Amino acid sequence: MRRQILQSSKNKKVKLLKDQAVLARLRQVAKEEAFDFASQPAHHFLKLYIRLSSRDCAELQIPYKNFETVLPQLRGAVQSLRALYAHGLRFRISQAAGHDWTLHQELP
Repeated sequence: MRRQILQSSKNKKVKLLKDQAVLARLRQVAKEEAFDFASQPAHHFLKLYIRLSSRDCAELQIPYKNFETVLPQLRGAVQSLRALYAHGLRFRISQAAGHDWTLHQELP
């Protein structure tokens, strides 16, 4: 029983570290590319919302098990999403309301 509690605690710490790594990289890309985002941790992935307009956002799901390979591709993905949206292409879009947005202008 004690081993399970320790393993659970360890898993939570690892997940928190992965969340922080993803968000640190995301903050850097958001500041450089000038976009706003929101995030929401889930069990196996981090939900990432990229603001495309005052009304629309795109939802990305970054799996924790692949985050090391996904993070280097994040900048290109965001650039592509924003460019496609600007040209009128619509994809999985959700409402921008209801998220706690991190504004790129406020990033250090």
